[in-house]
Amino acid sequence: MFSRAGRAVVAQPISADEQVRLRGFAMLVALGDQYAANAAWRRALDAAARRGARQPLTRPAGWLRRRVLRQLDGGLIERVQQHLPNATRELDEERRATLRALGATDVVIHGLRTLSAPERAAVVAHAIERLDQSDVGELLGVREAATPRVVARAIRHYVKGADAMLSEEPWARRQAEGDLARRVAAAADGDAAACAGQEAS
Repeated sequence: MFSRAGRAVVAQPISADEQVRLRGFAMLVALGDQYAANAAWRRALDAAARRGARQPLTRPAGWLRRRVLRQLDGGLIERVQQHLPNATRELDEERRATLRALGATDVVIHGLRTLSAPERAAVVAHAIERLDQSDVGELLGVREAATPRVVARAIRHYVKGADAMLSEEPWARRQAEGDLARRVAAAADGDAAACAGQEAS
């Protein structure tokens, strides 16, 4: 890759591990829609290569995920579904299998389904991937000081959706102990404790 002056420029590399993590993020936010997730993932990596040639990324994890979210929240899922006869708005078994391969139980899937794409992104990045607060803020496009409040609201909505399934489907209670479910539950407990501390001070 070359600059306008003709000098070679080395784009900031995105590690193979980060590419895998980014793809998993895209799959969870797209609720297992492999077509939409892969398209958003590739576009984000292409954008990173172009940006990295001009200016190094200061928060690459958050920057990349923000690009993925923009694609998915901008109607990419719906546009893909319009051109794929087998793609539906319901989570078919193929999409559920994709999510289960990432460690999501039916409880986690149900909780994520109740959220908007930005809320899913917040929950996945904060509670599951455990990104730094600065990266989560970059992803959501909010000031770092406002990030905890935005994330806490998304997690509350997730917990409400997950709890609704547990009350309707008692058999699913044993799935609440999956690794992803435990991570979100731990994040919810931590956020609740932080909020209580703020109110007490």
